[in-house]
Amino acid sequence: MAIFTAKFWSVLWYLATWVDQNLILSMYPEAAISYINKGGSKIEASRLSGFSRNALYRWLHAETFVPKKHGLRNRKLDGE
Repeated sequence: MAIFTAKFWSVLWYLATWVDQNLILSMYPEAAISYINKGGSKIEASRLSGFSRNALYRWLHAETFVPKKHGLRNRKLDGE
């Protein structure tokens, strides 16, 4: 029963909140962008979120996160 001390629970709580914050950053690019806009480092945001720095730079310069619609594409095979 000595393992369930107050220090153990405080360390466990710290780890749980750290994992929770990092999971949110890694799932949503908007969270990484808002982290940068609040004054966080781009390198730190890429490490925390798991996204590459190139992806973060593209998202910083993008107007929205909506995928682009492409026109018709030429296919190598006939449509018959």
